[in-house]
Amino acid sequence: MFLCGELKEFYENEHKYIPFGEGPWPCLNPSHKYGQKVVTNISISRCPQTGRSVGTFLCDCGFLYNRRGPDLNQDDQFKIGRVVEYGEVWRNELKKLISLKITLTDIARKLKVDPQTIKKQAVLLNIEFSWKGQQLEDAKNSIRFNNNSNVGISEEILIEKRYLWNQLVADNKNLGMKNLTQLNPSLYFWLYHHDREWLKENSPSKIIKQGHFGHTNWEQRDKLLFLEVSRILNKWEYDQNKPTRITKTSIARKTEKPYLILNYGNKLPETLNLIKLNIESSDDYNRRKLRRLLEIMILQGESITESSLYKKAFVNKSEASTSIKDFVNHLLSN
Repeated sequence: MFLCGELKEFYENEHKYIPFGEGPWPCLNPSHKYGQKVVTNISISRCPQTGRSVGTFLCDCGFLYNRRGPDLNQDDQFKIGRVVEYGEVWRNELKKLISLKITLTDIARKLKVDPQTIKKQAVLLNIEFSWKGQQLEDAKNSIRFNNNSNVGISEEILIEKRYLWNQLVADNKNLGMKNLTQLNPSLYFWLYHHDREWLKENSPSKIIKQGHFGHTNWEQRDKLLFLEVSRILNKWEYDQNKPTRITKTSIARKTEKPYLILNYGNKLPETLNLIKLNIESSDDYNRRKLRRLLEIMILQGESITESSLYKKAFVNKSEASTSIKDFVNHLLSN
């Protein structure tokens, strides 16, 4: 009651914690669409030390970053706690800038990182350079770059991560690398950092575009999802421990891949139209709850009164619409 005002508000509405606000979120890759809200892939975890939410944001360009939340203002959206993966677009821009013989400081400024990060990435990519008297081979022999990404990682952990990746690939045989990465970005980038060669050998080949079709046949996916949503709606009344309002989000959560409806609705016209036709208004939801509750009370032989019906359905009579009050009167008169 402290949070929502009334129990009715708590039970009828879906309250979700959004420490980083509603998406999409900005891409913070200086070599891509910096500042533009094009990121739709986010995973939220909890920091074990502070208990605060940690958001991990993955852009289509491959740039993956995270930061602690919650966001307190709009400016927080443009802060990076740590870059997990720079991505192919960023690395290609680095190669281009180095080839133009731009100074280390200027490259770092353009790509919004410190000079030491630029030098380390150049070594990892094996790009020839000469900055302040140090060249590629010199940097390779430097202690700060002479590290093994697998040091300290047990064989058991490697086996577990490989098993999880193989399972993900097997369960999604029709998906390419981009979509697989979006399904489990943390797993992909862990393997990318610690077991890169194995990951390359055990990932699906890049899907070649044919004609004007892309990686995903959205028309076919729309038809399949339409059937899945139809089945969910048909058994909605019998598949709930307690009545749940039919909304776009509540339907998506019951599908195998909720992100399709929530993030790619514009590519799924048939499915979205079906959802729109079945979404419940507040009064629709209350009518369904009252009708179902009345049936249960009759089956259980309970004493039925107007006040008991409102109370058990968590409907506030004083705030109920005229339509709902007429509906209750109709139910009780029959």
